[in-house]
Amino acid sequence: QIVFVQGAAATPVELCRGLTEYGVKADVRNVRLCHMHLEGAAPFAKKENA
Repeated sequence: QIVFVQGAAATPVELCRGLTEYGVKADVRNVRLCHMHLEGAAPFAKKENA
């Protein structure tokens, strides 16, 4: 699966946080994020979430 995340000032920070939390809890695998120049926190980029 590929999920596109809008970047720059329109980065959906809360959506990224929620997707990451759900993915960790539900053990979601094989999902790639397609993005360019995100602003704010990127919890999905942590080593343990790779």
